[in-house]
Amino acid sequence: MSSVKKQIDSRQALPDHPTGFAYLIGRLDRKLNKQLRVRLAPYGLTVAQYTFLSVFRTHAHMSNAKLAERSLISPQSANEMVNLMERKGLISRRLEAAQGRVIPIV
Repeated sequence: MSSVKKQIDSRQALPDHPTGFAYLIGRLDRKLNKQLRVRLAPYGLTVAQYTFLSVFRTHAHMSNAKLAERSLISPQSANEMVNLMERKGLISRRLEAAQGRVIPIV
């Protein structure tokens, strides 16, 4: 059998869509992300902002670095996210001299 015929035969044996575990997780992630975007749009929130607020809700006393890690964003983005959430009135910070550089978010 020629190599061209083998390639054609092997292509015909493949399913229409990939069925690997990673592929299925990727498809689920895209569908979930799309649904989240649609449902969050009326509230003026992005998926990243929603994720950040969800993590913050359960781990409010976490450092920005840890919040960033758990929210799947960079520490720099976490600082920007905190500032944005504060401007939107979704969180607030209080200055405490005893904490030094740490500014608790409430």
